[in-house]
Amino acid sequence: MLLIGSYSICYILALDHEVTPGTLATLLGVQPILTLFITERRYSIQRLAGLGLALTGLILIVYQNLGLSQLPITGVLFALGALTAITTGSLLQKGEKQSPLAVLPLQYAMTLLLCLLFVPYQPIEATPSKQLFIALFWLAVVISILATLLMYKLIQAGNLVNVTSLFYLVPGVTAIMDYLFLGNALPLLSLIGMLVILCGLTLVFKTRPLQST
Repeated sequence: MLLIGSYSICYILALDHEVTPGTLATLLGVQPILTLFITERRYSIQRLAGLGLALTGLILIVYQNLGLSQLPITGVLFALGALTAITTGSLLQKGEKQSPLAVLPLQYAMTLLLCLLFVPYQPIEATPSKQLFIALFWLAVVISILATLLMYKLIQAGNLVNVTSLFYLVPGVTAIMDYLFLGNALPLLSLIGMLVILCGLTLVFKTRPLQST
């Protein structure tokens, strides 16, 4: 419920309370670094430097959407709630021994109940259209099922810091899809940011986690 429900609700409410997408992405970009400190009592400077480099690349990509002045305190609290939820949820999911297919239906059922608690306090407006149904299909099938199952399998089988560091690729992939599907030009700063992220992730994955003594 933390990884899906609480994270999604806090993320959306942070945006609703005027936290810009760039600022939110930057705050959430701290997650792999937090995960490193929590899960690896002994960590190499190379891995930490790689995560820092990837975070720098993320900031370069979302730079134009950053809004660091006059951040609303409520929005910041929701953003920190999203960060806490996804970090704690990832740690708990790592310890889950059941198959992702076995736990995902229950998690989504609990998430639905959690979301229903907010329905009386949030306006709901929807205009049926082709774009709406395409978006719903993408969110319901590609993101909620395929991508989440893949993420759970990666969390279950791989190093948690390595898995969470892959989230740094999301803004870059989004920018590429924006260019391919909508024809919006890729800013030079975004291209540089993607290269910086790739360099950082290469450093993270090439450096083995230190064994605790």
